[in-house]
Amino acid sequence: MRELKLVLTILLAAAALCVLIIAVFWRALLTPEQKLRYGLTFAAAEGFARRARAHPDNARFLNDYADALAREGNLGRAAYLHGLYGAQCPTYGALKEVISHSLEAAGRGEVDVVTKDPAAQALKDEPVYQALKYLEGYRHALLGDWTSAKTLLSGIEERELAPPLRPYFRYYLARSYRKAGTPRERSRVVRLLNSVIKDSDDLGLRARAHYNLLAWYLSPDYPGGGGLDRAREQRVTLSLLPAGWPMQKAYTELGAVYLKLGKLRDAWNLAAQAVMLGPEDPPGKAAGELCLDVLTQAVPAAQGGQGSAPPSSSAALEYPPGLFTALARAGEKHGFAARVAAVLGKLPNPPSVELNEELRVALAVCYRANGNAKALLALMADANLRGMSDSALARMYFEYAQLLEAQGRISEALGYYRSSGKLGGPAAWRGGGGEAYYRCYALLKRTQQPLDLTAAVALLKSVVDAQRTSESYPKAVEELLPILIYRGDRDAARKLAQYVVDNEAALAAGGSYGVEGAGQLAAVGRFWLTYLGGSLSDAAKVRGNADRFHCRYWSYYELAGGGDTQPGLAAFPLAVSLPETASEYFAGLGLGTTADDFYEGNGASDDPVLMYMSLANSAATKPLSSRQWEATELLESGRIHERALLEHVLAEAYPRPYAEDVRRAAGQYGVPAALIYAVMKKESSFKEDSTSPAGAQGLMQLMPGTVRWLISNYGAPPDSLARLREPSVNISLGAAYLRSLFAQVGQSDPLRAGDAQLRTVILSYNSGPGNYRAWAQRYSGADAALLTELIPNEENEEFGKKVWKYWRVYSMLQEP
Repeated sequence: MRELKLVLTILLAAAALCVLIIAVFWRALLTPEQKLRYGLTFAAAEGFARRARAHPDNARFLNDYADALAREGNLGRAAYLHGLYGAQCPTYGALKEVISHSLEAAGRGEVDVVTKDPAAQALKDEPVYQALKYLEGYRHALLGDWTSAKTLLSGIEERELAPPLRPYFRYYLARSYRKAGTPRERSRVVRLLNSVIKDSDDLGLRARAHYNLLAWYLSPDYPGGGGLDRAREQRVTLSLLPAGWPMQKAYTELGAVYLKLGKLRDAWNLAAQAVMLGPEDPPGKAAGELCLDVLTQAVPAAQGGQGSAPPSSSAALEYPPGLFTALARAGEKHGFAARVAAVLGKLPNPPSVELNEELRVALAVCYRANGNAKALLALMADANLRGMSDSALARMYFEYAQLLEAQGRISEALGYYRSSGKLGGPAAWRGGGGEAYYRCYALLKRTQQPLDLTAAVALLKSVVDAQRTSESYPKAVEELLPILIYRGDRDAARKLAQYVVDNEAALAAGGSYGVEGAGQLAAVGRFWLTYLGGSLSDAAKVRGNADRFHCRYWSYYELAGGGDTQPGLAAFPLAVSLPETASEYFAGLGLGTTADDFYEGNGASDDPVLMYMSLANSAATKPLSSRQWEATELLESGRIHERALLEHVLAEAYPRPYAEDVRRAAGQYGVPAALIYAVMKKESSFKEDSTSPAGAQGLMQLMPGTVRWLISNYGAPPDSLARLREPSVNISLGAAYLRSLFAQVGQSDPLRAGDAQLRTVILSYNSGPGNYRAWAQRYSGADAALLTELIPNEENEEFGKKVWKYWRVYSMLQEP
């Protein structure tokens, strides 16, 4: 009997233990399908993600994951999987039109009540419905209707909202309470914002919450006491975060309070820090103006102008290095440079030589921004009399040269650029030591007929040899290589080209042009090494598709040199292995303002979901001309690592509208359809009503004189000029003009044209056959590829390179 009781006791204990284990771990025992059935949507999505990663070839698992994502509210990742990888996603499909209509309404400044749409109502029991309610509240907040925003946001069930959105929900709920809340609701603002700070992993959101706490403590509506002391605490915390604009705004607003209280030194310290955090950023305007307000009170004109002693009161200010430079940049960017000059011009001499020189250089920037040549010239004369350093004089000369160039006084500008270069060039913040010499070269190339190649080489070598970290270095190398080759100095060209190829990583690490600039420069070097080796293929014969090219930046030099191999592109969606982020939810909901923060960076700029959604969202609100340039910029950024995303972005960057008109014109005149599209992309960005300052019109940007010539000599319809803006007519005339240019280079069959003939036609289309013949005569012996580089006009050179590049890509994308 005793043994039986013991056995029963053990069995009961084991049963209790099993019940406890099941109670604690029962969710882990469920399949993703079961979790979805029991309303555990977030856990189900995680399970589907693990299954999709483990079985990348099973489309059903990817379908399950995509639909679970849409149910939990991550419409961004669901759209990405659906649009790029064909994932079947019924929930996203049902909401796609809802979000599209919402985006269109937002573009018109309207707030679309998306939750009342039948498709949204059908999902009332899913977390995505809470995300749609957040969308409505956020849109009202953007319009400043905080009462409606509060009503909508306060109706959200937070536990049913996706975890990545919860801190943002609390953040905007706190702001709505602050703007439109009852006294009881306002009492919750501090607790809500503190919970955002505690729970959010996003440093940017935490910084914004700290800033809003500071602004609330300084507000006259703040119900508690000791607001100023609490605001000071938030300022200290912000100083420990990589806070960006929240810190800048916080410092500025707290500084403004100190100024009202008469605490000039405290106000000055905060204002100076604020403007130096980012003078050209939007909050830099208020920070710069606060600095000027403090200076106006602390150092009034009655105390004397330049050369007077600093005030002896407790309000005497200290000037940190870089402050005057930051004020000048803020004034130039935000349109108050005249006020900056007026205030800085009345300051006493700073205590150190370095600060005194920085002050005068800042004044030079302001005078240049205002076009005040007389004041800038007097400032330089005074600087010479005072025996200022070569560096300071060089920067002043550079500013004066820019002003003279803007006024069209080219000879004088050249002289001052040369003087600046001899003295060491402008400081790094203006572009590096070689910038003055490069500006000098660029002016000569644009105005000197013909260009003195010996002088050009000397100037460019001064840039290349002076400072490899400056922004002008890649441009100087690109300009110098073809000139060296044309002049017969192939050994020097080969050595320089090899250097930029072999040292790409070092140049990326040390140069102000970054990884992308160094990568583009390496492509330039590889192109010319191939050219010098004599193995540059006849690009006109290249056909096929994008699989043959693994370009990194899709640049002219990569494509002209045969493509630049990059690491293999992923065939499986990379996002399946990435943690979900709030930005994907925002992008999928069409919250452009918030999502744009992530498109621009914040650590998420390489997220493939955001790359896809940045284009998908713009389709509802922007014309083709804008969308294709955004896609082109993304394509050429070097950030795409998936094959499906690359193919999508290529199609967006190189669209083919007016397909029937292009097909008809290409067939009628026997010119490549790819070339017609390339010209349209460059000339008009596919805008039918485009008109150039010179009077060129329509998609193909044709001059009326060219149209009259085509009517008289090429059988164009007599009414062509009157109908020039009609797409079909404009495209047909453009194709006819291209055919006439091929005929002038002796090619009766444009589809069989070689690279030299193609380049000649492209350059002649933009500048006219006469100009092309003049350039060819001036640089006799240069083939078409080299001549493209030597053209003295930057606009014509850019046209020749871009249209050739666009033709090459369109040729790759067209059907074999």
